[in-house]
Amino acid sequence: MNYINLIAEKASKFKLIPFLGAGCSILHLSYGWDNLVNEMKEEVNSNSLSNLGIAQDYLEQKGKQGLCEFLERRLLIQEFEDEKGYADLAIMNLGMNVIYTTNQDNVMEKCLEKYGRQYKKITNLEDLSESIPGEVLYIKFHGDFSDSNSVVFAASDYEKRMNNSSNFLDIRLRSDLLGKSLFFVGYGFRDDNIRKIFEEVNKAFEGQLPESYLLAYSVSEELTEICNKYNVTLIYPRSYFPELTDNDAFEKFLYELAAKSFALKSSKDIQDIFSPNTPRIKKTISKMEVSTLKNTVETLPFDESIDKFRVLLDRTEIPLEFEKNVECIYLLLCEKTNSNDNISKVEQACFNLLIHTKNIRVNILAYTMMLGNKRTSEGSMFDYYMPRIQGVPTQNYIIATVFAIKNFRESKIEITDQFRRYATTWIEQSMDVEEFDSEVQQYIREQIDYAWSKPTTLENPLKRIKRLKESGFHFKRRTYEDIMNNMMNSIQKEFKSPPEN
Repeated sequence: MNYINLIAEKASKFKLIPFLGAGCSILHLSYGWDNLVNEMKEEVNSNSLSNLGIAQDYLEQKGKQGLCEFLERRLLIQEFEDEKGYADLAIMNLGMNVIYTTNQDNVMEKCLEKYGRQYKKITNLEDLSESIPGEVLYIKFHGDFSDSNSVVFAASDYEKRMNNSSNFLDIRLRSDLLGKSLFFVGYGFRDDNIRKIFEEVNKAFEGQLPESYLLAYSVSEELTEICNKYNVTLIYPRSYFPELTDNDAFEKFLYELAAKSFALKSSKDIQDIFSPNTPRIKKTISKMEVSTLKNTVETLPFDESIDKFRVLLDRTEIPLEFEKNVECIYLLLCEKTNSNDNISKVEQACFNLLIHTKNIRVNILAYTMMLGNKRTSEGSMFDYYMPRIQGVPTQNYIIATVFAIKNFRESKIEITDQFRRYATTWIEQSMDVEEFDSEVQQYIREQIDYAWSKPTTLENPLKRIKRLKESGFHFKRRTYEDIMNNMMNSIQKEFKSPPEN
C-alpha cells in the first residue's frame, strides 16, 4: 500500500493528528535521551539500569525544579535551522490545526515562530481554555519547563500520569481523534519511555487505539513487535526509496507527504488554515513550501495553482534566497493563463507579492504586463490594464515595459496592438526617457522601436510624447498615485446632520 497517498489524503481532509517524538529534534540538540540520562547518572551516582529509573533517582535528589533546570539547559534552542528541522517543517506544512508531542524541547515552537504560524502551546487546562480560533494547538503531552508540575520525565511522573484517569489531555486526545488517525514521527521504541507513551495513549482510548501509523527511521524486531501489539502500522521509508540512506529516505518521505497533502487540499480549506479570521503575525514561507508550490503549479490546472499560490504567498515574507524561485513559479502561472479572468487573478497575485530584490520585482511586473498581449478587448473605452507590484512606482513602469518587450523579442512572440495600447499608457505615466543616462535611453528607444516596428495604426509612444512636447504641449503625467490621491481628496470629510423638521 502507498502510505504516502493514504496519509496525505487523511491530512488533506484534516483527519490526521501528528504526534512528535524526540527524533524530530535530535539534529538541533546536542543531547539525545541516552546522553541526558547518562549525564544524570553520573551527577547523582545512580545505580539504576533503566533510563526512567535514573531519571527518578535524579528527581529524588535534585527535586522537580532541579530536574527541569537540568533539562532546560540542554533542550532549548535559540534559533531554528531548516537543514536540521526538516521533520518539523514537514509537519508544519501539513497544516494540521492540532499537533501533539512528548518533547519538552522548543524546536517546533521555534519553527512555527520563524515562519509566522500562529500557535498556542498547551500544557495545562488554563492554556486550553485561553486558546482562540485559528491558532494551531501545540499540545505538549509531557509538559513544558514553563510549568514544572506538567513535566513528565521520571518513573514517578509516568506512574502519576497513568493513574490519573481524568487527565484533561487524555480527554482532549480522545476528542481530537474522533474519526481521525494518529501519525507518530520521531519515535524509535528503544527504551521504556516509548513503551510508556504507547501505554498512555492506549489507556486514553480504553485499550482501543484508533488507526495509527508510525514513520520509522529504521526498523527492528522489537519495534515491529510493539507496533503489532498496539495495532500500529509501521512505515519504513526505505521501502519506498531503497536507493537512499535511512536518513534521506525519512526526509524524502516527509517531503513527499507534505507536498501530496498540499496538492489535495481544497483552496477553501487551505485558506482557513493560513488566513484565519484572527490577528496573526506575518507568515514566512519555508524552503519546503516553495518546492511544494513549484510542483503544484507544474502539475495542477490553473485555477487550483493560482489559489494555492495566493494562499501561501499573499502578504507573506519571502526570504531573499527564495525570491528567484518564486519568480520562476510566478512565470509558470503566467504561462498557464488563457483568459481575461485568469489574467485578472494573476494580476491580483502580483499586487500581493512581497519581493525585496528590485530586479526581481521589475521582472515579475514585466511578466504581468506581458499578459496584456493575451487579453481580449472588452469593447469598452475603459479597457484598462495597469498591473502593480509593491515597490515599483508608476514612474518606473517604462523599465518594466521595456523588459516585457525584450522578453517578447527573445521568445519570438508577436506583439499585439492590445499590448501596444496598454504599453502606451504605462510609458506616458512613467518618467521621461530623457531623464535616463544616454546608454539607458538608447536601450529603451531600441526596444520600444522594435515593439512598434510591425504594421500598426498606433503611434510610437516616445515619438508621440516628443511630438506633443515640440508643439508646446505640457505633457503632465498623472500617476496611479495621483489619481488615487485625487479620489481620496474629493471624499467629503465631514457629514452634517440632516435638518430637523
